[in-house]
Amino acid sequence: MISHHPDIDLLLEYSAGGSPFPLAMLLHMHLQYCSACRHSLRKLEIIGGEFFGASPEGQIDPVDEHAFDRVMALIEAEETADLEVGTAGVEHTYFRKNFPQSYGAGNTVSSLALEKLLPKRFSTIDWKRKWLGVFEHVIATGGDKPSSDNGADESLRWKLALQRTRKGCSAPKHVHSNCEYTVVLQGGYSDAGGVYREGDFVVRTPDSAHRPRAMEDQDCICLSYIQGKIGLFNPLSGPLTRFRQRLS
Repeated sequence: MISHHPDIDLLLEYSAGGSPFPLAMLLHMHLQYCSACRHSLRKLEIIGGEFFGASPEGQIDPVDEHAFDRVMALIEAEETADLEVGTAGVEHTYFRKNFPQSYGAGNTVSSLALEKLLPKRFSTIDWKRKWLGVFEHVIATGGDKPSSDNGADESLRWKLALQRTRKGCSAPKHVHSNCEYTVVLQGGYSDAGGVYREGDFVVRTPDSAHRPRAMEDQDCICLSYIQGKIGLFNPLSGPLTRFRQRLS
């Protein structure tokens, strides 16, 4: 059962096609697993379509007293639909068969786009070791354009990566200068904030230190969108030179 979900603001931005592409990829992946969030997204699309679709100016018509009733009727109809996910497909590790290719009326992210960017199977990934028992496969990076004469604004840097932690192993304790978004694809992990399993969508805010530890029974594999830089902690004296470790 999925216990951790994106908040409504993230889903609203996604449904309108306004999410940054790496974040949209993670949301799309979470939606593959989570019927509750697919249902919430559909509600947002219904409400947006009813209130904003008919007006060229995108304004709600104050004299349309039946709009609310129409929206509620559409939502109730959606609630009777079968929202369960199919079984895992045999052609790609990440995706479920008999499942919609895209979500969100304004969104350009689709399963096809993900299939082109992500390795087909976990076993074929060229993992790079980052720590004892911790490996990474970087998919994309960005945010390196100079923001001033002093060079790039490193708070805008980001990377999209698959991360693998061997069962029972831990990543070093670290803190982020910006947000980190994660979807668990295989296995699970825990930290001081909770326990996260397949399909969970996890957000770490700036200066939220944690030390993820994979479950004992299976390697944990996640898709992560990491903004800004990462700072490691010295187990004896606390933070090292903060955010010294860059994303590159």
